[in-house]
Amino acid sequence: MKKRLQSGFTLIELVISLAIMGVIGLIAADMLSQGADIYVSQSSRKKFTSQARAAFWHIQQKIRNQSDAIKFFQSGPDILSISEGTNSIVTYRILNDGVLTFERDLTTYILSDGISYSESGFTYFDSNYNDITPASGNTLSEAQARNVHLAKIKILFTERADTLELSTYMYPNNFRFGSKKSYH
Repeated sequence: MKKRLQSGFTLIELVISLAIMGVIGLIAADMLSQGADIYVSQSSRKKFTSQARAAFWHIQQKIRNQSDAIKFFQSGPDILSISEGTNSIVTYRILNDGVLTFERDLTTYILSDGISYSESGFTYFDSNYNDITPASGNTLSEAQARNVHLAKIKILFTERADTLELSTYMYPNNFRFGSKKSYH
């Protein structure tokens, strides 16, 4: 009788190869899961940064386009009330619950819901760069508003463990050339 050679894998070889493939599969799944987590966290960080910059830019543009210092009347450390070109009033408020709002024509929009109230605010300076910002809860009088020469915006945006502080000093464009003369 002739013995036939059997070709193929033994049961032990199959079990070992399945175990190795299982380990490799688990490692690959874990790596894909970590990659997805990194992508989601970076996407949310990018969204947070974009929203913060957009809100900050919006405020900068409104301040930059002011034509007269009196338009800062009724502004304070947590409220920026300014006039648009159509003489409608635009108001930005930093609320103590961490919300930054924008109000126009009796409609309120939320620009950001992640603001540090204690670290954010608006500051006003006269032509000698003296701080003329009223105390918290108060607003600029008409006389104080006429003296506004420079405004400072400082907003600390927060989301979970991320923080982004944006601040700048703003000269409204039309203030650089002095007040408008009657003969213009």
